Amino acid sequence: MNTIRKMNTLQKRKRAAEAVHRRFADALRRIAREKAFEAITVCEIARESALSTRTFYNHFRSKYDLVLWSYAHADDVYLKDAESVAEPIAFGELLLRGLRRFSADKDLFKGAFTDWVGPESLCMTLVDHGTRAIATYIRIANGEDAAPPRIVRLVRFYVEGTVSELAQWMADANPASAEDFRDFLMDAVPAPLKGLLSGKTKQETSQGKNK
Repeated sequence: MNTIRKMNTLQKRKRAAEAVHRRFADALRRIAREKAFEAITVCEIARESALSTRTFYNHFRSKYDLVLWSYAHADDVYLKDAESVAEPIAFGELLLRGLRRFSADKDLFKGAFTDWVGPESLCMTLVDHGTRAIATYIRIANGEDAAPPRIVRLVRFYVEGTVSELAQWMADANPASAEDFRDFLMDAVPAPLKGLLSGKTKQETSQGKNK
């Protein structure tokens, strides 16, 4: 009974924290419609959300961390759900969904991508998130042993290049479509990762090895 009570309490806390995160994210989006991201302060975000700056820093390290959550939350939800299915969504489709999220919030992300300096910048936090997310995807699609340190380093190398190209894509006045940019990024996947990101199920991969 105590275990159930603890689980219910943790779920309530998680839902409450997510509600706070969404309030801050929505407030930032509203401000970004009228003001450049670089000029937005945490105090303004807190004021717009009707929450305190102390509450903000209880949940996020910086405004870049908040922007990352706004983008990455959908990935985290998907990856959690994907652990229980036999055939995860194709990597190319997952990538396209992410690009469409960036495009939908272009005014917000365009300014945030100007900062590469320091571990809390959006670009560097996005590199960290992308590396973890793709490594997790590889493990879900191919098995727990499919992402040893060498593969994870190669994933990070790919993600760093992807984020650099993404920043340019967001800054372009007439950018390529999300579909065309996705195809470019898929072509750029390093050869050792192509099979791991092919979208094949673990069963299909095993059958291929046994032929």
